[in-house]
Amino acid sequence: MVVEPLENGSYRNHCPSCLYSKHVDVIPGDRASTCHSLMEPIDLKSHSKKRLSIATSMSCMWS
Repeated sequence: MVVEPLENGSYRNHCPSCLYSKHVDVIPGDRASTCHSLMEPIDLKSHSKKRLSIATSMSCMWS
């Protein structure tokens, strides 16, 4: 799975339906993670006009 940046410069690495994502970033947008496992959504936060999915890696347990 290749996760491309959005046109507005923001990054998305999650499924908009189930909110599971792929562990691709160490810092948002850097694509530096070597884990690449699924990240399970564990919380949902609202910030300004955005919803933020909080997830934890199912392999390396990073969150």
